[in-house]
Amino acid sequence: MKIARAENIKRFKDNPSDLNEFYGTENYYKNELMPDLRYTDGVKHVAQTRDAYWLLHLIYLRSKNIKAIIQEPFVTAELSVEGDSAVLVFTDGNDNILHAEDIEYTDYPDEGVCLWLVDGILLLPSEY
Repeated sequence: MKIARAENIKRFKDNPSDLNEFYGTENYYKNELMPDLRYTDGVKHVAQTRDAYWLLHLIYLRSKNIKAIIQEPFVTAELSVEGDSAVLVFTDGNDNILHAEDIEYTDYPDEGVCLWLVDGILLLPSEY
C-alpha cells in the first residue's frame, strides 16, 4: 500500500447527480466479507452500478485496521479518480485527514465518490 502525500491530495466532495436522489434508506445491507458493516440503498447502488464492491471492502478494511479511523464515530471516505488511478482519503468530517492512500489502478467510471461511515453504517451524504 502506497500512502498518498497530504500536499498532493485531490479531494472529492460532490457526488454525481444520480447519487443525490437517495434520501434516507429503506434497507440496510450486509456482506459476509464485511460482517460488522451495514450499508444503505445508495451505497448498494454505487457498488452495483459502478462495480465498486472493492471500494466498500477497502473502506471496511481500513475502518478495522487504521487506529485513527477506528477511534472516530464519523468518517468520510473520499475517492478521487484521475485517469485510471485514484486517491482514497479518510477524514473526520472536519477536513482533518485520518488516512490517505494511492490506488494505482481503478476502473471506477466517475470522477469519484464521497461516502460517510457513521457508527458502522456506510451511507451517501444525502442519506444522512
